[in-house]
Amino acid sequence: MPVRYVTYANGFTEIFGDDRTPAEEREWLSKASGVSKFPSANHRTSLKPEAQPPPMPQPEKKSKYPK
Repeated sequence: MPVRYVTYANGFTEIFGDDRTPAEEREWLSKASGVSKFPSANHRTSLKPEAQPPPMPQPEKKSKYPK
């Protein structure tokens, strides 16, 4: 299938007629976006210190101007 590239005035290039497999498309998107991998949610939560209690809310300060 022939591939046709259309570039719009704002610089966006759209590709028509691309016959990539889903695996090839994932590889192409990862290269195009520059993202090597996404960290999992388990990894992000394991970085948080679990021994510390959550911070206590600060009391509201009274305004010097009456309502």
